[in-house]
Amino acid sequence: LHKLGVHVSFDVDETTRKPRPRRIESGLGTHQPGDPGWPEAVRLALCTASTDLSLIRHFCWTHLIASPGLAVATRNCLPAEHPLRRLVWPHMYGTQCTTSMTIQGQMVPGGEFPDIFSLTHRGMCSFFTASYPKYRLSVLDPAADARHRGIAGAGFDTPSQDNLQALFDVMHAHAVRYVEAYY
Repeated sequence: LHKLGVHVSFDVDETTRKPRPRRIESGLGTHQPGDPGWPEAVRLALCTASTDLSLIRHFCWTHLIASPGLAVATRNCLPAEHPLRRLVWPHMYGTQCTTSMTIQGQMVPGGEFPDIFSLTHRGMCSFFTASYPKYRLSVLDPAADARHRGIAGAGFDTPSQDNLQALFDVMHAHAVRYVEAYY
């Protein structure tokens, strides 16, 4: 096992407009494409990204940070018949059910998360705790998040970001139409 945590530097391929890694710095040292240690550095970078995306950006930030506050505010501040509550409550309820099932089956000591992500239960909990101050509410808005991360208009293709923005636009348009029907 290697300590997770890497810094990957990219260039933009002028022909394909896609980012291409040019250097990876990690506990394995600094590697560039063609170095003997490059394949292992790439694997470590992918493991780091997978752990961060799955455990922090999705599970912790969505299920442990954002969702509970939104669910409490929705339930405590809007009456059951309120149009906004009817719009968001099914999603809030579903997210909270998923969170509960995940905590009971995967996050507990001896659960699946420590096996999947090679963290002890205590290490995983410390990982989550350390991520709380890094959460930004702007991650809920793809355009604001892209600006914050410096990828908006950066001169390379961003297919995942473009897809996220397109999905957000569809959901936002639906919410606007729904709200306009009531107000």
